[in-house]
Amino acid sequence: MAFAQITLMGNLGKDPETFSFNGRNGATEGVKFSVAVSHGKDEKKVTDWFDCTCFGANAKTAKDWLTKGKPVIIQGDLTLRPWEGKDGKKGTSLEVNVDKIRFVPSGEKNGNGGGARQMPERRIAQSQTSENLGAIDLASDRDGSTL
Repeated sequence: MAFAQITLMGNLGKDPETFSFNGRNGATEGVKFSVAVSHGKDEKKVTDWFDCTCFGANAKTAKDWLTKGKPVIIQGDLTLRPWEGKDGKKGTSLEVNVDKIRFVPSGEKNGNGGGARQMPERRIAQSQTSENLGAIDLASDRDGSTL
C-alpha cells in the first residue's frame, strides 16, 4: 500500500461547499474547499492552490468553523485528479483527502479568527509539539473517532 501524505498551512480561498452522495452507509455529506499556500517574497511570491475534500466529523468541522480567508493547517492524503474543462482544455488538480483540520490561533480572545462564533471549549486540545506552530486541533480521523 502506498500513499502521499501532505501538511498544508494556508488560507481558505472561499467558504466550504457541502455536497451529498450515496456512500456505503446510504446518503452522506462531504465538504469541499480550497487552500492557498503562498511562498517566496515580493515579486517572486507564488501561491499554490489545493482542493480539499473531507467527510464525516471533518466535514462537519469544516462546514461549521471554516470561512474564506481563515488560516488553517490541513493534513491528508495527496492525489492528482485529471480534469477537462468545457472548452476541452485538459489539466491536473492537486487534491487533499483531509485527515486532520487544525486552526491557527489569531491572537484574538475567542481564538476563532475574529468570527462571531466561539469554538466549543470541550472539543479543543492544544497541540503539545512546537512543530505544529501552536495550532489548535479540532479534528478527528476519517472514521469519526476523535483524536
